[in-house]
Amino acid sequence: MSRYNGHIYDTIVCFGDSLTQHGWDVGKHGWTAQLSQAYLRRLDVVNRGFSGYNTRWTKFLLPQILPITAPARRNSNSNEPLDPPSNAPLEEEDGSEDGGGGKARLRLLTVFFGANDAHLEPFKCHVPLDEFRTNIEYFVLSVTSPTSMFYSKDTRVVLITPPPLGEKLWARELAAENTGGGEVVMDRLNENTKQYAEAVKSVAEQLSVPCIDLWSAIEDRVEDTRGKMEFDGYEQFSWDGLHLNARGNDLLFELLMKTIRTEVPELDPEKLPFVVPDHRSIAGNEDFNQLLRL
Repeated sequence: MSRYNGHIYDTIVCFGDSLTQHGWDVGKHGWTAQLSQAYLRRLDVVNRGFSGYNTRWTKFLLPQILPITAPARRNSNSNEPLDPPSNAPLEEEDGSEDGGGGKARLRLLTVFFGANDAHLEPFKCHVPLDEFRTNIEYFVLSVTSPTSMFYSKDTRVVLITPPPLGEKLWARELAAENTGGGEVVMDRLNENTKQYAEAVKSVAEQLSVPCIDLWSAIEDRVEDTRGKMEFDGYEQFSWDGLHLNARGNDLLFELLMKTIRTEVPELDPEKLPFVVPDHRSIAGNEDFNQLLRL
């Protein structure tokens, strides 16, 4: 199969589980779809969400997603990414900065995990808390450590905590799927998810990267409705107790844009020019071979 050699804009990669994969669902105001609209003609938004996956499994995927920026280097810190798998995407050495097929820079990596890792034992998606924390560190260091072959000074990282689990909603979902008629066993608990959210915040503080505390943001908003609504208010932000509905996606997008504008202001879309000129600025008699070079 031939490879695509056309020009790709500098990119934002959204890396996560189903909460990221479902971010393209425009019917639920998907947050990555909104992000793509915000950066239209400025940056390409790449959704790399993997439904049902945890950080243990996606640790093997990330090196195949990130562009290699330097040769492999050995380091005593085993948590830093060094050798990619043999099918990792190698960048062309002679990639042009101003022509088709030139190198696109990764400008922002969002990392959004924890919902599946917080599965209770012995369910298959469960990842122990310490291992989860180490994996989140690995994802951040992949692009922020100068010893990593994926390091780039142009790349910023934003971590996102898992949202809270609406236990009553999730129990209803499990009951609907339980066609065998046996006892419904809760495989997730909100108090456990909170620990994984705290771990993400801890890594963000340790490595000095921005973090969106989605768990607390939703908890704060449902506090006044707890016990007053059928599903304790979580139905305002989630359709099944785990995944975001339209209002939940709107909230995450709002928090992400606020974080970008305050913590990564150079990536504020309102400050980024179009990759090619706006049509209103074109007189019609320019040298288009030069004007419209990507």
